[in-house]
Amino acid sequence: TGLTYNPSSGTLTSTIFAGTANSAKYADLAENYLPDINYPAGTIVMIGGVNEITYCSVGAIPAGVVSENPAYLMNSEQKGGLPVALVGRVKVRVVGTVQQGQLMRVDLNGVASAIADGDPVGIAIEESDDVGEKLIECLLKV
Repeated sequence: TGLTYNPSSGTLTSTIFAGTANSAKYADLAENYLPDINYPAGTIVMIGGVNEITYCSVGAIPAGVVSENPAYLMNSEQKGGLPVALVGRVKVRVVGTVQQGQLMRVDLNGVASAIADGDPVGIAIEESDDVGEKLIECLLKV
């Protein structure tokens, strides 16, 4: 009861799983938080705003980054919550050129850059010569 298997997709579904996982498709640990608005994946957030989180600004302490596909999601049944990556590797909204290994810092409106004066967000795992906004995979350091 409550256990289904779809052979065409290889999906096994149940309400509760008990056991030991030996791999994960994605690479971050996230928790749901209530946002003041719905932020896109990669947005750097801080505690505050009308609910629990809002976009992070320069001079504020980053709490994490909105995750698109968390490997593990805590507080998963919270209604209206956004998954905020707390550790691991995740795509971060970044402006300006990026070199692999550079420290990304909080810039304006929940976006990071390599030249900002804000608090550290993560270390760039990839690089880009694009000066506009893009998603860059980073090892989180919030």
